[in-house]
Amino acid sequence: MFDDYEKKDIEVLAQQIGSTSLPPILDYFKNIEVVMDKIDEHALSIFDYDGELCKLNSSVHIPKYVFHKGAESIDYFTFKNNLSKRAMGVANPVWFFSFIFNMIIANRTWIEAFYHDESMAKVRFHSNSPILGRINRLEFAYGDGEVGEEVAVQEFLTGITNEKNSKSSKAFKINQQKSMQIESTKPFYLKVDIENYFRNIYTHQFEKIGQQLPFRQYETENSFVRRFFAFLDNYNMAINNNHTKGILQGPISSSISAEFIGLFIDTKIEEKLDEDVDYFRYVDDFTFFSTDNSKLEAQIEYFDRLLRPLELSRKGEKTVISNGFPPEKRADLAELFSKVEFLTQANKIWISQEDILGFRYYLSGLMENKNIPQIRALLTITTRYMDRAFNKAFIHNNDTRQSIYMVPMLLKLVYSLPVVADHVYRLLDILLKHSTKREAGRILQELVNNTDYVEEHFAETNVQIWHFYLLFTYLKANDKRKLLKKVLTRITKDPQGTDPLILGSIISDDFSVNYSIYRHIKNTYMMANNQNPQVSTNLQGIGYSKWWPNMLRLHEYIKRQEGKPMKTKSFYTQYRKMRKSIVGLFGTKNEPKLDEMGIYMYLL
Repeated sequence: MFDDYEKKDIEVLAQQIGSTSLPPILDYFKNIEVVMDKIDEHALSIFDYDGELCKLNSSVHIPKYVFHKGAESIDYFTFKNNLSKRAMGVANPVWFFSFIFNMIIANRTWIEAFYHDESMAKVRFHSNSPILGRINRLEFAYGDGEVGEEVAVQEFLTGITNEKNSKSSKAFKINQQKSMQIESTKPFYLKVDIENYFRNIYTHQFEKIGQQLPFRQYETENSFVRRFFAFLDNYNMAINNNHTKGILQGPISSSISAEFIGLFIDTKIEEKLDEDVDYFRYVDDFTFFSTDNSKLEAQIEYFDRLLRPLELSRKGEKTVISNGFPPEKRADLAELFSKVEFLTQANKIWISQEDILGFRYYLSGLMENKNIPQIRALLTITTRYMDRAFNKAFIHNNDTRQSIYMVPMLLKLVYSLPVVADHVYRLLDILLKHSTKREAGRILQELVNNTDYVEEHFAETNVQIWHFYLLFTYLKANDKRKLLKKVLTRITKDPQGTDPLILGSIISDDFSVNYSIYRHIKNTYMMANNQNPQVSTNLQGIGYSKWWPNMLRLHEYIKRQEGKPMKTKSFYTQYRKMRKSIVGLFGTKNEPKLDEMGIYMYLL
């Protein structure tokens, strides 16, 4: 059983199966607590559960092209501030469920103890990316009940952090204060980070560090800590196509795994840290401070030696020793509101041409200076303003608002500075949500006109995913079908890692659309397994392929369609074949097909 704090942690973890850079297309796990209870009750035969740790066993079917018993990830790219690409991925949910369960038990068994252990305070103090710290929790210790006996109140941070809303975390403000305390009056600083941290983490290192400080002192009689880190080794390898080199960036499980490596590094640094040197770390970015320049130079040498056994290395071009304050760009809200005045007018509905020109002028200056934090703040606040203002407006169908003239400049911003793409598309989503039919048509046509450009220049990126998400969400049915035909033609010639997320955006209640997607996935998957889709339909193992989101959406459609008539006899024949194939993967709630996709029956 799980207490209320653990239930909230389960919910927070389930929300973070993918990166914050994606549109809301992975929201399948609202009933995740049911699955956790089933594991705890030994009611899911696909998991071996010994009362502490659970592991996915070999009874599940996997694609023939996936090595051993891992799973195929959904792969895509996002952009860094320097416009280079960062490889990202979405984990397979069933493997992710095992991580959630084991993480909750690990937190109960030793992680929370580590974060409250005063003897570990020096090690924890250096990290600005804690695993726990979402909330402040109070515990009361009562005396013997005598008159005048005081009640002791202990306050501590707990709750697994939510990267989708990190600034609301209690640890966020504490980290800001702590960083200034560490910096203090020390005039010299050293900035250093690890080369391609996530891509270079060797998964077998998890089992090794689990047997060393700071973790081994929390070992139990049943060797839980060692076995938990061995699980992290196997898990991170399995969700990343069984690669031992690198972990999948995107899921919260990878951030937590990387933080364990970071805490191990902090422990090693603390052992040798000069009393005149202090530092803080955010994931793999380290900032050291000292009154002596030479001590920082010596720190570089030790840092290099420390990383070598972990098969990691320092990023040379990012290593800087200087004096004064480390460069740091943060959003300046006072400047933002002074430059974009319409955002301060709570009751204003209409945006004038002057407002649009002022917005563009300010945005162009921010782009020229590459002030990415300020651009993100501008887009976020504008999104909130538009949502609030349009909700209060009474708009006639023939009205055209000036806000639609923002669309071309926003798309230009995406193509010029794609690192802010998700912020731009969230603003466009709000504009489309509140627009009249006439306005929405103009915005959508702008997006349609840019489709070829996006496909050519932003293939397999979150820009491409967002672009099609908006089109497939807001286009009319006939226009969706035309666009789908174009997308399927491209996919047939040039399949990409983002295809499951793109196609998942269009699955709804249109049978012809859904059947086209089903046929494409069936043919693609079977051919990848060296089977002839013309001879039979065998989708065994597809739940552990990249196509799992599409199978989930198609199954949801089938459940909605039950008992409803089809337009034509041929449609009905096709529907029955599709239904038999998909339902056969899931089973029923009473008899879920757990070796395929039956576990999702508890979530739908």
